[in-house]
Amino acid sequence: MRRLSRDHKYFFCGILVFLVLQCTAWGGTPRDLFDKGVEAFRREDYITALRFFEQARSGGLDDNRLYYNLGVTYYKLGRYVNSKRAFSKTMNDPAMVPLASYNLGLVALAQNDNKQAAEWFRKALDTSKSDKLAQLSIEQLRKLGYETPVRRHKAYPAFAMIRGSLGYDDNAVLQADILPPSAAHKGDSFLGFFAYGNKQIAQFGNKAVQIEASLFDIRYRNLDAYDLDDLYLGAVLENTIDHWTVDTGLSEDVTFIGGNALNRTATLQLAGTRKISDGNKLRLRYKLSRVDNIDAAYSYLTGWWHQAQVDSIWKVGWSQIRLTYRFEYNDRQDLQAPLFTSYSPTRHMLGARGTFPVVERIKAEIDLRYRYSAYHNASEQFNGSYITRGDRRYRVTARIIYNLDQRANVTGEYSYTDNHSNIPIEQYRRNQYQLNLSYLW
Repeated sequence: MRRLSRDHKYFFCGILVFLVLQCTAWGGTPRDLFDKGVEAFRREDYITALRFFEQARSGGLDDNRLYYNLGVTYYKLGRYVNSKRAFSKTMNDPAMVPLASYNLGLVALAQNDNKQAAEWFRKALDTSKSDKLAQLSIEQLRKLGYETPVRRHKAYPAFAMIRGSLGYDDNAVLQADILPPSAAHKGDSFLGFFAYGNKQIAQFGNKAVQIEASLFDIRYRNLDAYDLDDLYLGAVLENTIDHWTVDTGLSEDVTFIGGNALNRTATLQLAGTRKISDGNKLRLRYKLSRVDNIDAAYSYLTGWWHQAQVDSIWKVGWSQIRLTYRFEYNDRQDLQAPLFTSYSPTRHMLGARGTFPVVERIKAEIDLRYRYSAYHNASEQFNGSYITRGDRRYRVTARIIYNLDQRANVTGEYSYTDNHSNIPIEQYRRNQYQLNLSYLW
């Protein structure tokens, strides 16, 4: 066979570059190209799938889903060096480590490197929270001559997130609509901070124990009396029962307002999540809380608080829809003097939240909430009459989220709240604007 001259090589390279660029232009956005690659992979057309995945990467898509699919496609085509490189890129995400390790073990087996394969399967076994993946890793290790491997779990996964906020609230004091604007300085700018972290501390069989903690803080520029702080500490036992992932948790948080301790809340929580189909999962949750006042001025909030919630979560491509119903029952001491006021409502909340891609790295979110509150006892009014309070609260929140990279994002948020009540002094409207910067690792 004749070798191509240098000119011919340049010519064919130029044609190849032109065709790649044209395919990218014709294929749509990087996410469209990725979805086409997934479709081709499902048809077992691995060459076409690879072409679409590589075009998506050339178009700017840079996330773990892409690299994982590239790794599997390269593996199917026998391109093991490329496959190993692609799977390795997903190892920066703790959630991907078990699955990536298992696949790197398969790549090592294909390259006849049994020692390296055993190390990867061992890592998959030690880091996996999935019984199915753990069993697959055990089977591979047994084939390599290891007797009844067990999980060592020397290093447990951890997760942390911090978020800083800058915003403005035009009714931070929840002033009633019937009061004149001059009745109080009700609007103010604020700085917010939120930090959350969890750490798995033990695992046995399909059970895992985690500890978690969070700090929430809002500081107003002028309305110091409305500054809010909350400290939270909890422990969760995660278990797998049949097709359910079940979390049982105990926690306590302490709330401060205006720099003074308000109350402490001890909570028992039971939550279960189950996959219904490839695009849908169901989550059930029940919380029982005991609220005790720290400041005697807030003793009327002392009592029991029950919450039961069901969420149906749907994923369609890169979009997600969450539908929520929550039932809440309160049994508080209520305010006895100078006028009896009920602080014990039964509530029903309906919510719908959708998250949708806009362009590369940008997504939009809309969150709609309706809450109906019926208070248990009639509250005494200034004119001596008694009214049983009933509220209907509407809230809409819109967000634009820009992903700086896989760990950091900037979010612009607007929220509008409109609370209707049969007691005029409890009716209010509120507009909030926020700019948030979040980072997780």
